[in-house]
Amino acid sequence: MCNNGRVRLAIWCFLLIPALGILFYAQPAADLNLPPGAVVIAPAAIPLAIHPDRELVLWMISPKKNDRGAFSESNLYSCPEMTLGSYYSGPTRISLMDSSAKRMIDTINLRSSYEEDSFDVPYRILADSYYLVPGGKRGQEGKPKLLALRDFNGDGLPLEIAFFEAEACGAVMTTLIGYNPKQDRVIQYQVELRTTTQKEIKGRGFVIVGAATT
Repeated sequence: MCNNGRVRLAIWCFLLIPALGILFYAQPAADLNLPPGAVVIAPAAIPLAIHPDRELVLWMISPKKNDRGAFSESNLYSCPEMTLGSYYSGPTRISLMDSSAKRMIDTINLRSSYEEDSFDVPYRILADSYYLVPGGKRGQEGKPKLLALRDFNGDGLPLEIAFFEAEACGAVMTTLIGYNPKQDRVIQYQVELRTTTQKEIKGRGFVIVGAATT
């Protein structure tokens, strides 16, 4: 884990960041000097005002396709599928590239909580859930914009991406990856959780009780 950055997230009982076609990205992996077997999944150019020649690239090594079938009333999502949909699995990387020199600057390995070197990346998933699905409507599947750069750490710069993993119903594991312009690196943020407990009190509903823990 890279602790080059930190973001504070307030939660009650678990961490949850709500998210505000099936083709790989067209640019060949060879054009970016990636290793054999690499497949580019998605790119995201860093805004020119922040750095003119920087691009984040999500790529995988020999990904395996896992299609659950189309979402319908007879084929509803389970809790884990809310962060999966239909997905690719395999060794997953996010690299910062010098787009003019076609040179890799550095790389983050995106790992599942239960696999040593693998992650599940959705290519078709329900809209209005965890991942942004451009043009998608609630209750419909679409292609997620996996590298939708947003400002998650509150510094005013849209340079972060969140990834999600639901093992079951309840807590959703989340990691935050972004571009640090001062270091000119892609970093994985250390996440600081401030947790409180709620209790139902007659006549008042659910209220926070006890001291928060970090």
